[in-house]
Amino acid sequence: SSSNSVSFTSSNALTNLWRRRQNTIVIAVSAAVVMAYLTFAWTCSSKPSCNAWHTLASPLVVVAVVLLRNASVALRSSHSWLFAAAGKVSLELFLLQYHLWLADDTHALLVLLPIPGGGGVFSAIAAAVVVAATAAIFASAAHALHAQCESLAGLLLPFQPAASHSRLCVLLLLLVAASSSVLRA
Repeated sequence: SSSNSVSFTSSNALTNLWRRRQNTIVIAVSAAVVMAYLTFAWTCSSKPSCNAWHTLASPLVVVAVVLLRNASVALRSSHSWLFAAAGKVSLELFLLQYHLWLADDTHALLVLLPIPGGGGVFSAIAAAVVVAATAAIFASAAHALHAQCESLAGLLLPFQPAASHSRLCVLLLLLVAASSSVLRA
């Protein structure tokens, strides 16, 4: 009957999607899946086996996180400004990770300032300061690159269809010319 169906309209935005018992089960199972995956990721010792298991487990974790977020009215009606900001520049973050964050071998982090040896509290604080400075530079560079990409997109992809088509033709001709010169070399 239609009374049992779930409607995703604004009138349902402040109610749970399932009955109380179903909601409790969904939250418990989803939280258990996420915790199990985090435990696995933290304790995995071999990169090839981690990658093999990640391929199988990641869809379960994604579904668990989606269910966990939608099971609670409080979680469903809120968001993280930090993740929202990172989502706006996710392509730039992905591209810049190889150029700013990772070292030449793509296995170690880039070190801007050498951390004094000897261990202890001073070394831990120095390491935290270096990581924070590197992260700040990384995030700033991603935001700057995003702003440049938006302005470039505004030039290359205008809102008028006629201008878009002519610029697309010019861009395609430039790409063909560039690729033919690369193939001749």
